[in-house]
Amino acid sequence: MEWRLLRIVMRMSSRVVLIDKATYEAVRSYSPASVAELIPNCVNTHSLPSSQPRHLRATRSVVFLGWVIPAKGVDELLSAWGRLQPQGWRLDFIGSYKPDYRDQLIRSHGAENVNFLGELPHEIAMQHVASCDLFVLPSHTEGFPNVIVEAMALGRAIVATKVGAIPEMLADGAGVLVNPRDADGLEREMRALIFDAQARLSLGEAAKKKADLCYSIDAVFLEYMRVWGGVSNQR
Repeated sequence: MEWRLLRIVMRMSSRVVLIDKATYEAVRSYSPASVAELIPNCVNTHSLPSSQPRHLRATRSVVFLGWVIPAKGVDELLSAWGRLQPQGWRLDFIGSYKPDYRDQLIRSHGAENVNFLGELPHEIAMQHVASCDLFVLPSHTEGFPNVIVEAMALGRAIVATKVGAIPEMLADGAGVLVNPRDADGLEREMRALIFDAQARLSLGEAAKKKADLCYSIDAVFLEYMRVWGGVSNQR
């Protein structure tokens, strides 16, 4: 019933805007009468902090930003981290968590060089991302995670799972993909980047370039203006 009603609404609309390729293709296949447009979410790159000079810091960091829950792949990340234990590195979890679940994670995986920072104001969270050396999001499921776009815009090397819109977001060399629930694959890709500063730099540069081109508020609003102009018959 929900899908039937949605199809009626889409057919009544002049344009239907979808934020990822999978949903766009689904609408084109199952509601061909709808006029579909693919326009992703955007990030205001002007409001993000500047990247921090990493060579001046003695400790390197891997950052996770999101709900600290099983569906975000937290167990797999801690399992991979426990086997890696890179010298001079730490793993920061930024996001809300239940103390009981955190304690369970610590009992199962240990907590050496692991910080649970809790939920932080967006500005401060972005400062942590801007100063990290590697951003990791090993979710089991996602839609269009804005935090990936933010990490891209900040020029971070990214490892994330092949779920939701993430594969198209990190395409063209903008990041590294692993299968969900694959702690071994996550460990392997993290290890490769932790011990290869040039690879991290190259990934970060490619990610920032793609974010500016495809996901900046300037680029995305031009697409919205095009759609609005077509609907209103105005240039």
